[in-house]
Amino acid sequence: MAENVGLVPSQVIKNTASDIILCALEVSRNMIAVGSRDGVITIYDSMSGQKMANLRGHKKSICKLALVNNNGRRYLASGSDHGCSSIVLWDINTWNIRMKM
Repeated sequence: MAENVGLVPSQVIKNTASDIILCALEVSRNMIAVGSRDGVITIYDSMSGQKMANLRGHKKSICKLALVNNNGRRYLASGSDHGCSSIVLWDINTWNIRMKM
């Protein structure tokens, strides 16, 4: 089932050749998580396009993002690329690592 996702115009969110976007996910009505080839997840305000946070917890490209609900708390799950596969759960209230596997 497809979801409606509101995105800002592409010229608002800037990226360079070193951080090519591999995946993106709407975290909430006003936040988008973007996984990049450089292993960084960038959180953007979806209305203004401003960076809110850079999440560093992977050594390889981010190939998957998903939301996880556990006991009333929401987390962002991120998966890294082949060769150094890892999964990280991020607390979406603080953007701290909750668990790394």
